[in-house]
Amino acid sequence: MTVHDQYLVFTLRESLYAFDARVVNAAFRLPEITTVEEHLDFAGVINLRGKIIPVLDLDILFGRSPQHHSTDDGMVVIHLDGNTVGIVVNEVRDVIVIRPDQIEEVASVPVGRRGLVSSCAKVREQIIMILDPESVIAFAARRGGAESLGSESALHCALPCVHAQPEVIPDREQAVLHRRSLELMLAAEGEDSTGQELMAVVSLGGERFGFYLESVREFSTVTSLTPLPNCPAHVVGNMNLRGSILLVVDIRGVLQMPPGRFTRDSKVVVALVGEIEVGIAVDDIIDIVRFSPSDLSPLPASVHPAMERLAFGACRYEEGAVTVLDLPGLLKEECLTVGGAC
Repeated sequence: MTVHDQYLVFTLRESLYAFDARVVNAAFRLPEITTVEEHLDFAGVINLRGKIIPVLDLDILFGRSPQHHSTDDGMVVIHLDGNTVGIVVNEVRDVIVIRPDQIEEVASVPVGRRGLVSSCAKVREQIIMILDPESVIAFAARRGGAESLGSESALHCALPCVHAQPEVIPDREQAVLHRRSLELMLAAEGEDSTGQELMAVVSLGGERFGFYLESVREFSTVTSLTPLPNCPAHVVGNMNLRGSILLVVDIRGVLQMPPGRFTRDSKVVVALVGEIEVGIAVDDIIDIVRFSPSDLSPLPASVHPAMERLAFGACRYEEGAVTVLDLPGLLKEECLTVGGAC
């Protein structure tokens, strides 16, 4: 598996779409979007760490009437060749591996019009439409980009478009969206992405942890889990992952956290470090964000020594903090083996 095989999967109107993970700059819950009246074929713009970026609604790009968006929706930000664009989505699902042999090119498009969907992949009996980031960003460029939204010099789009009408959002939802937009604007305003890392933010036992994405093969829901008899409590069981047996473990013990239970709504982080592949059970996958390791701060003195030993530090996330774990170091812990005891 290489980074070239990883794709960020999200939903829109119950269909699955994906971007090559290499072009994904960030993924987060939907913030407040400022409408640009002269360009209603855009969803609007947001202030992302001090930079104004255009936000596109795929429904509009596909020639459909836009749907009402709420605080449950999300946003994926892609970056390619110096251009950054936000995409409104219903739910950010997973980062998964899609092999080249699972991908088929879509039917050819008319000359001069590059398709938004470049190919389709069949993964676990599901069809995922892979979007072409160049076409998505080209649409924003044709409309003038973030710097000249509203400019009379902007070209007319070459894709079928319908103009969106500004949404009327309930006051409570609007307040949540506004708070998120302020967090995005104030977070390290003016920083560039040089030296930044992609990190998966997960929840476990009421706390938030981060894993560097370079050590994560994919995410999965808990499916076909078989408990193993006579094994330590940290061994959740074996899971059938597309025909391969994956050992799933609970890391709360090694981190000296209180025990807990996993449910059908729990998620699995499939970690791959060298020859070691194991599933780490978590309560939920919250976000995929980009951050700078230089922003890490020491953990509070009150944390357990085991947590301090297995963490790089903490970084700011929304109104709180995320403990960034050393995933390779965590997987080397002897107590996480089938025969070990935490």
